[in-house]
Amino acid sequence: MAELKEQYKGEMEFYFIEYYTHPQIEQIIEKFNIDRHPETIFLDKDDQLAKQIKGFKPEMEEYINEVAEAVSKLK
Repeated sequence: MAELKEQYKGEMEFYFIEYYTHPQIEQIIEKFNIDRHPETIFLDKDDQLAKQIKGFKPEMEEYINEVAEAVSKLK
């Protein structure tokens, strides 16, 4: 994830939420129906759920690359 964050710096925002210390974790879990750790959530520009990946999967990097490519075509 650190490599992707560096690769897309300035184009996408990445947030890491630690279950045990985040002050609003209960609201986040409820809002996005999180039931696993790790869980990756992609939000659109309006902060609406665009995609949710449970666990760590190679498709996460593929999806990030697809989104970045689509966004770059809009510029």
